[in-house]
Amino acid sequence: MGNEYNAVAGDRLLKDVEQVADMPVALAEKTIDAIAHKRGDEFVKDILAHLPPVKIAAMLRQYDFSCPSIISWILTPTMIVNVLKIDPLFWKNIYDSNQSGNFYKIQNDALDLMTSILINGKSRDKQGAILKHISKDNLSLLYLFLPFIGWQIKKKQTLMIEDPDVELGTADHLYEMIQWAAPYVAQQIAEFTGSAPISLLNYITDLWLEAFEGFDTDPECKTLEMNMFLPVY
Repeated sequence: MGNEYNAVAGDRLLKDVEQVADMPVALAEKTIDAIAHKRGDEFVKDILAHLPPVKIAAMLRQYDFSCPSIISWILTPTMIVNVLKIDPLFWKNIYDSNQSGNFYKIQNDALDLMTSILINGKSRDKQGAILKHISKDNLSLLYLFLPFIGWQIKKKQTLMIEDPDVELGTADHLYEMIQWAAPYVAQQIAEFTGSAPISLLNYITDLWLEAFEGFDTDPECKTLEMNMFLPVY
């Protein structure tokens, strides 16, 4: 009986994964919301675990930190790292246009994504677990550094998230959350910003190239490319 139940549950999961993967991004988000209400967050977590990270990144990009995607608080630290590693693929058309203003938009988008992810971590333990996973992966750590290029640390940084002097959604706000949940990651950011000046254009270009190399060598991603799912602005 148990084996039969597991088989049925596995078939249902597979069908849901295939259905969501084939849907337009906006519809996929609504479908996941409906599934969460019907079957719970753990079932949705299983679906997300089987979706290509580029699909998850596309869903997250529909929203900002003030009204984040419903999936942002269900994602595990491992899923988040995979999303950060592939999110630069969305920069392709902006990179091709070679307009300097667009590079600031890329930086702001990265700031918004990181803020959304950490705000929805809710607890200090979960935020700390997310940042721990990020700190152990070179590419996602470089992504975390992106919002802080050109940013200067204040002489006095409080460990209070709701500091009245810190505007929500800014690099200061993101740093406060990181410092509160994972001080050692905040120290890495402080050391990064205290190093020699970094070109935003070169930094973004390098991140994009590294992400695209991973995309180009991943068979699953190549299948997506053949289906014209390569994300663009």
